[in-house]
Amino acid sequence: MIKRSIIQVRTTRVVAAVTVSLVLSCTVFAEKGKHGDGREMVEQKLGEKYKLSTFTPGRGPITTGTFVLVQKPGLEMVAAVTGLNATLPPTLSYQDGKLTKTGSKWSAIKNAALKDHLMPFDKGTALIITKIEAKEDHVAFDVVSADAVEGTFYRAAIRFEFGKGYLETPDMSRIESAIGGLFQIEKQEESKQTGPQQGTPQAAPAATAGRKRSASSTGPGACSARTCAGTLDPCLTASAARTSASAGATGRAS
Repeated sequence: MIKRSIIQVRTTRVVAAVTVSLVLSCTVFAEKGKHGDGREMVEQKLGEKYKLSTFTPGRGPITTGTFVLVQKPGLEMVAAVTGLNATLPPTLSYQDGKLTKTGSKWSAIKNAALKDHLMPFDKGTALIITKIEAKEDHVAFDVVSADAVEGTFYRAAIRFEFGKGYLETPDMSRIESAIGGLFQIEKQEESKQTGPQQGTPQAAPAATAGRKRSASSTGPGACSARTCAGTLDPCLTASAARTSASAGATGRAS
């Protein structure tokens, strides 16, 4: 009798778990079906305009796509690192021409917990984009600093708020105009002019957190998505190259 009761309880639990799983799956599929075409179109159009980059924390940029320059103040990011010092990136909200740390309730709570890890960046900071995702009421961009500060790249997520229902009949003109208010695409000619010249990469953008730029973020061998993409741990590689060059110069001088 006891064994039968145990079996019945276990069977009930399994059935309940399967039911919950099916309900969640149906909800997800229903949501995708509801906005599937609109979501796919928005992501495709934005992906064509803003080419994605690939980035691995602890290693750096692997491949680079479009570079964008931030046109508004308020950008704050956390170090893109691995291990015990790794943290979730902050989620910033862009709406009505303002970039803020407020937005969804979860975003506000997460950003408050990250306050001691956030570093502010100036208007004009260059970014690469690693992910674009159209959500129910916003479009999310995952971004990484194009240049390292003190040997470290920084990252954040930015929500462009459009309100529920925008995916039913997406207005790409409105969507691209809003995103363009924050992100200015860096022209290829500008990138070439500001890029490495005679072996000297562009200096990293100055952060306003009071930290000084170290040798690994400016000068020859600086860590930049423009110059070190695809290099295994570009900051350490650049540092080793500088050390080797310095040792060689010392040896020749002696």
